[in-house]
Amino acid sequence: MDEQLRLNRIPLGWKMLTSRGGYVEAARSLNRDADLVLKWASERSAAVQAFELSMPEREMYLQQVHRSQSALSALGEPELQSVVVRPDVRRAVPLIDQSWLKTKTLDEAASVAAQRLLWRLDLPSSGAVDALREPETGPVGRMAETQSGLMIFAGDGKQVASLAIMLHEMGHYLYETFMGAEAAGTVWRCVGSEGAALSLATLGVAEYLHGDDDRRGDASSWESYCRSEHWLIHYYFLLEASELGLCEIPAGDLCMPYLRETYLHSVGYQYVYARAASETAGREAVVLRQLSQRLNGSTRQASTEPMHDLTAQY
Repeated sequence: MDEQLRLNRIPLGWKMLTSRGGYVEAARSLNRDADLVLKWASERSAAVQAFELSMPEREMYLQQVHRSQSALSALGEPELQSVVVRPDVRRAVPLIDQSWLKTKTLDEAASVAAQRLLWRLDLPSSGAVDALREPETGPVGRMAETQSGLMIFAGDGKQVASLAIMLHEMGHYLYETFMGAEAAGTVWRCVGSEGAALSLATLGVAEYLHGDDDRRGDASSWESYCRSEHWLIHYYFLLEASELGLCEIPAGDLCMPYLRETYLHSVGYQYVYARAASETAGREAVVLRQLSQRLNGSTRQASTEPMHDLTAQY
């Protein structure tokens, strides 16, 4: 997987996401304008048609198709939000039902809770905390390379949702800090970064909830949330793979597919998410332990694979 990651951008989606207002305003505009959705769908179709897989890439995709199909079967029904499409009909949309997540509060700012969790997991915290910045375009977190270096844009609220978003982006930051300029832009580098982000958010929030007697009852809700997140990851990979002619359209009947940010702006990244999810599910502690060992002074291993193997539970 040492090939460079190739993405075919969807011009309209990319323009909307990089304009003022970002993802939130893009979603609102598409929800209000059916003609805009048709234009986006046409541009996405053109991007798919232009996305030609090499034989090694095709084999990678087909292997992941089997893993993702098995994952969907194992994960069961996700807990998703829904919208009314007709007076007597509701359909699911690709947004996880997270009402409980937004209402559950922290005793401290998310950055303070995150720093404590990084200490507990033996991960360096000072750099990630110093890199925090308030996002300019709503609650969607991201990590970005700026003139001042890597920065994490995530709200520092007192909700469990803020902690989850922040830990995800800190996972990216820690992995990218360790890797530096090595193998930048390769498929395996991107898979490793997403794997670290998924693992830190999944395990970090679980640790926080289990560590507080008053919140242990929320641990099962968090587990359901994570399973729904993995369901969406595998669903969207299979959806993109079906567009590329590699499999059937996955069952799910989701409407408003453009609500998935990376699906909105490009073709090619869904493989990264799905591979990372397959590699890390049930192995988050192993992934973070390996990351801790490397960040705390172990020798960087020359490798063309992420730092974990394919022995996931789904």
